[in-house]
Amino acid sequence: MDAMATHATGSIESKTWDFQPCDETEAGRLSRMTATDLFHGDVEGEARAEFVALLREDGSSSFAGLYVVRGDVGRRRGSFVLHATGWSGADGTSRGSWSVVDGSGTGELAGLRGTGGFVYQAGGQSSLTLDYDLG
Repeated sequence: MDAMATHATGSIESKTWDFQPCDETEAGRLSRMTATDLFHGDVEGEARAEFVALLREDGSSSFAGLYVVRGDVGRRRGSFVLHATGWSGADGTSRGSWSVVDGSGTGELAGLRGTGGFVYQAGGQSSLTLDYDLG
């Protein structure tokens, strides 16, 4: 990203989460997660996610996956894909980072590039950031 990137902020509203066990390891249970979230703020729209997570006995986890976001970024409409990685503590707070997958922007978001992150607090305030430009 260059110095001309736009800084976007917003909140995350969790709509649905589903966990399907995939495998067991000594480190924990591997599960597939699907989710639907609503993004509000400078990034506005519906985000559908597919993740794989390692769920540990102590309630913590590590995860990686993709979000397909359909909506608006800075008043431009289209869709794009975010590659996300993160971790969750036993207290239910998840933190992570994401980046726009190269070439995934459509519509007015064609050429979108960016990086950012999120903090999700179960039952609490959840936030997102995205520093982006439209190359």
